[in-house]
Amino acid sequence: MKKQHLGFIALGVVIGVAAFMGLTAKKAAGEYPYTCTNGTEFSITPSADVSSLTVYPGKNAQVFSDTKLPKVTSNTGALYVGGGVVLFGKGETLQLITASSSVACKPVANKDSAPLNWGD
Repeated sequence: MKKQHLGFIALGVVIGVAAFMGLTAKKAAGEYPYTCTNGTEFSITPSADVSSLTVYPGKNAQVFSDTKLPKVTSNTGALYVGGGVVLFGKGETLQLITASSSVACKPVANKDSAPLNWGD
């Protein structure tokens, strides 16, 4: 009986490790910080398939809170809209648009990872 219990415990550990690896793989895209010409700072985390972004406000970003933005079809670049926030990306630059402003934002230099490229 004890061997059977150990087998179930081992199986549970294997399933738990596999589930953890599957969940963390979806977050592999990472977090990317941006700074804007007006001093606003924020970071974004794209979903694994880049069908949405989560935007996390930083310094001087009082106009929005953590916001998930679904991707919207666009012929001219990457466009994400939701919660009163619009992000339009072309090249490495993002345009952050809210009810009170529209400002250009650039990725913060990071020696460990390249910035996202939103297409030409």
